[in-house]
Amino acid sequence: MGRAGRTRPGICFRLWTTRRHKALEPRRKSELLRANLEGLCLQAAALDLPYTADELPSWQCALVEDEQQVECGVDFIVPEQQQRLGARVFLSRAVNPPEEKNIDRAMASLLDMGALHRNDETPSALGKALARLPLPPRLALAAYYARLLNGNNDDLLALPCLLETKDPYAKHGAAANKARAAAVVNCPYSDVAALVGAYAGFRRVRSGSAGFCRSNGLNYAALTLVQAAVTQLRNVFGSSKASSSDHFNAETSRFLIPALSAVALYPNITYRKPGDNGYSGRTGVKCRI
Repeated sequence: MGRAGRTRPGICFRLWTTRRHKALEPRRKSELLRANLEGLCLQAAALDLPYTADELPSWQCALVEDEQQVECGVDFIVPEQQQRLGARVFLSRAVNPPEEKNIDRAMASLLDMGALHRNDETPSALGKALARLPLPPRLALAAYYARLLNGNNDDLLALPCLLETKDPYAKHGAAANKARAAAVVNCPYSDVAALVGAYAGFRRVRSGSAGFCRSNGLNYAALTLVQAAVTQLRNVFGSSKASSSDHFNAETSRFLIPALSAVALYPNITYRKPGDNGYSGRTGVKCRI
């Protein structure tokens, strides 16, 4: 559409149908109204921002000596603990605040993974640790599991980073199709394992990685970003070098990768019992794949 009709009169050619045009919204919604709020809720809670003095209820302004509890109605409250904004109030002050149900869903997910305390929705020790990583909470949790289960193995640390970035395969050309086919042959049990395998091959080529990507139909820019993210994770974990288990172990990864994938993608996962033809969700509801 360019600048037609915005800076001066002009003609706008819309390359879509009239039916689709009528279904479009007048303007794009704020990202707060569209995005997953888990990461934002966790970061807002981790900020631990205080109310300003003029925002505090009068009963909270009273000084409490020796941290004694003050009774207010049926609840016992320590004023110093209550003088924090919290994620819900923080988000409610946005220019376009998200819907309450979306905040509830995000907070419930954070509670489910143990990132928040259930009594006051403040960050737990795990939540504070997740907030330190440059990943959404679920993927950050998978990164910590990768660290716990297999040390600083770059290939497993790359798993949550690969799920966060765009497809590392090249979009066009015969080489891309060849790479996808080779990945499926080498890792027939999981497309996530295929992604990790592609990154493992890229990482081992110390020099000439751009040529390696061209010949194998891989996206050099995407894999470079993943490699930088893995380095950042290792720095947060306190190690600047990969562990001695430096090589992609297909047999070990056959068990670790599905486990880490389940952590990263939960609750959007399904399972199939041996002998069954269909898949079921976590609540037992039948799913179509």
